[in-house]
Amino acid sequence: MRRSLVILALAALATSTLLAANTSVGTWKYNAAKSKFTPGPAYKSRTVKVEAHGEGIKVSVDGVSGDGSKHAYSYTANYDGKDNPVTGNPMADTIAYKRIDDNTVEATTKKGRQSSCEYQDRRREGWKVDDRVV
Repeated sequence: MRRSLVILALAALATSTLLAANTSVGTWKYNAAKSKFTPGPAYKSRTVKVEAHGEGIKVSVDGVSGDGSKHAYSYTANYDGKDNPVTGNPMADTIAYKRIDDNTVEATTKKGRQSSCEYQDRRREGWKVDDRVV
Protein backbone atom coordinates (compact mmCIF):
# COMPACT_ATOMS: atom_id res chain seq x y z
CA MET A 1 0.00 0.00 0.00
CA ARG A 2 2.85 2.37 0.80
CA ARG A 3 4.27 1.85 -2.72
CA SER A 4 0.88 2.69 -4.19
CA LEU A 5 0.71 5.93 -2.24
CA VAL A 6 4.23 6.87 -3.35
CA ILE A 7 3.18 6.35 -6.98
CA LEU A 8 0.15 8.57 -6.50
CA ALA A 9 2.28 11.14 -4.67
CA LEU A 10 4.66 11.37 -7.61
CA ALA A 11 1.78 11.96 -9.97
CA ALA A 12 0.40 14.64 -7.72
CA LEU A 13 3.85 16.18 -7.42
CA ALA A 14 4.01 16.69 -11.15
CA THR A 15 0.63 18.40 -11.16
CA SER A 16 0.15 20.34 -7.97
CA THR A 17 1.75 23.77 -8.21
CA LEU A 18 -0.29 26.59 -9.67
CA LEU A 19 1.84 29.71 -9.64
CA ALA A 20 1.03 32.93 -11.46
CA ALA A 21 2.29 31.43 -14.73
CA ASN A 22 1.08 27.93 -13.73
CA THR A 23 4.43 26.21 -14.17
CA SER A 24 2.84 22.77 -13.79
CA VAL A 25 1.09 23.02 -17.17
CA GLY A 26 2.78 20.90 -19.81
CA THR A 27 3.71 17.33 -20.60
CA TRP A 28 6.09 15.70 -18.14
CA LYS A 29 8.03 12.53 -18.95
CA TYR A 30 9.58 10.41 -16.22
CA ASN A 31 13.39 10.36 -16.28
CA ALA A 32 14.71 7.41 -14.26
CA ALA A 33 18.29 8.75 -14.32
CA LYS A 34 17.23 11.92 -12.48
CA SER A 35 14.73 10.32 -10.09
CA LYS A 36 14.87 8.66 -6.69
CA PHE A 37 12.16 6.09 -6.17
CA THR A 38 11.71 4.40 -2.81
CA PRO A 39 10.44 1.78 -2.44
CA GLY A 40 11.02 0.29 -5.86
CA PRO A 41 10.83 -0.85 -8.45
CA ALA A 42 10.74 2.47 -10.29
CA TYR A 43 8.51 3.17 -13.26
CA LYS A 44 9.56 1.83 -16.64
CA SER A 45 7.83 4.81 -18.26
CA ARG A 46 5.40 7.55 -17.28
CA THR A 47 3.91 10.63 -18.91
CA VAL A 48 1.84 13.21 -17.03
CA LYS A 49 -0.07 15.77 -19.08
CA VAL A 50 -1.27 18.84 -17.15
CA GLU A 51 -3.63 21.37 -18.70
CA ALA A 52 -5.04 24.60 -17.28
CA HIS A 53 -8.72 24.10 -16.56
CA GLY A 54 -10.72 26.99 -15.12
CA GLU A 55 -9.14 27.88 -11.78
CA GLY A 56 -7.43 24.51 -11.54
CA ILE A 57 -5.90 21.75 -13.63
CA LYS A 58 -6.83 18.72 -15.71
CA VAL A 59 -4.40 15.81 -15.32
CA SER A 60 -3.91 12.69 -17.47
CA VAL A 61 -1.35 10.04 -16.48
CA ASP A 62 -0.14 7.10 -18.62
CA GLY A 63 2.72 4.75 -17.88
CA VAL A 64 4.19 1.37 -17.11
CA SER A 65 4.96 0.46 -13.50
CA GLY A 66 8.13 -1.28 -12.42
CA ASP A 67 6.35 -4.64 -12.43
CA GLY A 68 5.36 -4.14 -16.08
CA SER A 69 1.68 -3.35 -15.46
CA LYS A 70 0.19 -0.44 -17.38
CA HIS A 71 -1.55 2.41 -15.57
CA ALA A 72 -3.67 5.29 -16.82
CA TYR A 73 -5.86 7.70 -14.90
CA SER A 74 -7.16 11.25 -14.99
CA TYR A 75 -8.84 13.94 -12.93
CA THR A 76 -9.78 17.60 -12.92
CA ALA A 77 -9.33 19.62 -9.72
CA ASN A 78 -9.42 23.18 -8.40
CA TYR A 79 -7.39 24.46 -5.45
CA ASP A 80 -10.42 24.71 -3.17
CA GLY A 81 -9.92 21.69 -0.88
CA LYS A 82 -12.95 19.87 -2.30
CA ASP A 83 -12.84 16.21 -3.33
CA ASN A 84 -12.68 15.58 -7.09
CA PRO A 85 -13.20 12.14 -8.65
CA VAL A 86 -10.18 10.27 -10.03
CA THR A 87 -10.97 8.04 -13.01
CA GLY A 88 -9.01 4.84 -13.65
CA ASN A 89 -6.72 4.86 -10.59
CA PRO A 90 -7.09 1.81 -8.32
CA MET A 91 -5.21 3.66 -5.54
CA ALA A 92 -7.49 6.71 -5.26
CA ASP A 93 -11.19 7.49 -5.57
CA THR A 94 -10.77 11.25 -5.05
CA ILE A 95 -8.14 13.98 -4.88
CA ALA A 96 -8.40 17.45 -3.29
CA TYR A 97 -5.94 20.31 -3.66
CA LYS A 98 -5.60 23.20 -1.21
CA ARG A 99 -3.20 26.10 -1.61
CA ILE A 100 -1.20 26.74 1.57
CA ASP A 101 0.89 29.66 0.24
CA ASP A 102 2.46 30.76 -3.06
CA ASN A 103 4.86 27.81 -3.04
CA THR A 104 3.03 25.09 -1.12
CA VAL A 105 0.06 22.92 -2.05
CA GLU A 106 -1.66 20.25 0.03
CA ALA A 107 -2.90 17.27 -2.01
CA THR A 108 -5.18 14.77 -0.28
CA THR A 109 -6.17 11.50 -1.91
CA LYS A 110 -8.79 9.12 -0.60
CA LYS A 111 -9.45 5.46 -1.25
CA GLY A 112 -12.30 4.04 0.76
CA ARG A 113 -11.64 4.94 4.41
CA GLN A 114 -7.91 5.62 3.98
CA SER A 115 -6.49 8.99 3.01
CA SER A 116 -3.03 10.25 2.17
CA CYS A 117 -1.99 13.85 2.66
CA GLU A 118 0.99 15.31 0.84
CA TYR A 119 2.61 18.71 1.09
CA GLN A 120 4.41 19.86 -2.04
CA ASP A 121 6.81 22.77 -1.92
CA ARG A 122 8.12 24.38 -5.11
CA ARG A 123 10.99 26.76 -4.62
CA ARG A 124 14.06 27.71 -6.65
CA GLU A 125 16.00 24.62 -5.57
CA GLY A 126 13.25 22.30 -6.83
CA TRP A 127 10.48 20.12 -5.45
CA LYS A 128 10.17 18.81 -1.92
CA VAL A 129 7.45 16.30 -1.04
CA ASP A 130 6.35 15.30 2.44
CA ASP A 131 3.97 12.35 2.10
CA ARG A 132 1.84 11.34 5.10
CA VAL A 133 -0.62 8.48 5.31
CA VAL A 134 -3.52 9.08 7.67
